[in-house]
Amino acid sequence: MRTPPAGRIAVPSVLMVATRGATAGAVLALAACAGPAKPRPTATAAVTLENHSDYEWRVEFFERAEAKADAAARVELGARQSRRLDLAPGAYRVRSLATGPDATSGLNPDAAPDAEVLLRAGRTYVWPLGTLLSAESPGP
Repeated sequence: MRTPPAGRIAVPSVLMVATRGATAGAVLALAACAGPAKPRPTATAAVTLENHSDYEWRVEFFERAEAKADAAARVELGARQSRRLDLAPGAYRVRSLATGPDATSGLNPDAAPDAEVLLRAGRTYVWPLGTLLSAESPGP
């Protein structure tokens, strides 16, 4: 039996080792490019806004930790409407203003403070809207 020269045997084995190393490196690089696992969706706080009046209302939720003036959520409610919001848990400032042609300046004092609330994940909250003249059901 004839044996091949030593140089020929070493070259294929070096190529085979290099190919395996490159393949392993490519697999590791692709795994790193996939990035971290996606975070689980966090539970939200459910807030139901209930308008018990014949006025239109605008309700705005501002994140207390943010210095921005942009509202995290803004809802316009017509007379006797309800709407549900799903908000991220946290501390909020809430501004409720009666709007529309029926609202008078006496309903919204200029210096009325915003309400501050802490919404917890998985909880349900009800935010009733009304005035002292609001009836639970529309009048005749």
